[in-house]
Amino acid sequence: MKVPFKPVHLPIGPRRYHYIVIHDTNCMCEKFNDFRIDNTAFQTNKLRYRIYQMKKFFELPYHFVCERILDDYQTIAGRPLKYSCEDCYPGMDKNFSRFGIHICIMGNYNYTAGDARMYQQICYRALTPVMKQYRIPKSRIFLHGEIDPKHLDCPGFNFSKQYLKAYIQPFLIGQPS
Repeated sequence: MKVPFKPVHLPIGPRRYHYIVIHDTNCMCEKFNDFRIDNTAFQTNKLRYRIYQMKKFFELPYHFVCERILDDYQTIAGRPLKYSCEDCYPGMDKNFSRFGIHICIMGNYNYTAGDARMYQQICYRALTPVMKQYRIPKSRIFLHGEIDPKHLDCPGFNFSKQYLKAYIQPFLIGQPS
C-alpha cells in the first residue's frame, strides 16, 4: 500500500544546541520488535514507516540514526539540524527536547551490548562533529532514560555511557570537557 506524502511543519531549531540525547529504537517503537542490532538490511526506512503509523508524520524524531548492517555500522542524518525535536518527546523536559541533538541507535540494548565499533562510529560520525560545532561539553551528553521518567531503560541497560565518553576523547583534541 502506497502511503501519500504529507509534509509536516517542523519546528525551527535554536541557533545553538546545548545538549545531546542518546536513544535506541525501543523508546519510540516499543510495541514493534523488528528493529534489531544484528540486522543485515537497512532499517531506517522501516523505522520511518513505523513512526508514520504511530505519529502520522514521516520525519524521524532523531537528528542522527546509527545502525549495524552486516559487520559494520553506519550513521545517517535523520532530521536536519535546522529543526528541533521539541514536538517528539512529550514526557521529556522541553529544554532537552528543544535544545538537544537527538541520536538514535538502532536496536534494543536491554538484550545486547554494543561493541567497540558501534561506539567509535557514533563518536566519529555524529557526536564529535556536533560537539565541536555547537561547543557542547561531554558533561551535557545524556541518555534518554536519565531525563525522561517514562523511558528509564532507554537506550537500554547494556548501553554504557562511560564507554561512549571514553571513545569520544580521541576525537576531541583541544575541546572543553
